[in-house]
Amino acid sequence: LETLVAEQGESAEQKIDYGYLAGLAEEGLKNFPAAARWFHAVLQINPDYRDTNERMKTNLKRCEKIQS
Repeated sequence: LETLVAEQGESAEQKIDYGYLAGLAEEGLKNFPAAARWFHAVLQINPDYRDTNERMKTNLKRCEKIQS
């Protein structure tokens, strides 16, 4: 994730799109911790991007349920 955010060759828009889609993919695979990390990376670049904040919160809650 840090590499994605720090990468200089890609535009911020490309990083956001890639991170958001990666988050959706991990969410679909039920890998909720990874999904939350991807959505968090997107929020670091653009805090208002689509429904990213809600998706991150939802996946964090799913992580808590798994640990319980």
